[in-house]
Amino acid sequence: LKFVKERFTGRIEGWDCVGENKTKLLKQYFRKPLEEKVVYTDSKSDLPLLLWADKGIVVSKKGYRTWTKEYGLEEYLLSAAGKE
Repeated sequence: LKFVKERFTGRIEGWDCVGENKTKLLKQYFRKPLEEKVVYTDSKSDLPLLLWADKGIVVSKKGYRTWTKEYGLEEYLLSAAGKE
């Protein structure tokens, strides 16, 4: 986030960390190969990150999503059981 004189400008400084940019940032940060890359997300906008990982897992609340199977991803469905 970009701040000027300790005030948020409403802009992003540097890369916006969405889509392909997440994988670019991780590749810069982890220069050596990782033993295993596991990614959990609840958003299709993280598809590049899910496909970069060795194991991509989508967490859903309201039901299974069709696109997860298309890309060979695991999906965990959260239930409301136990919530009061």
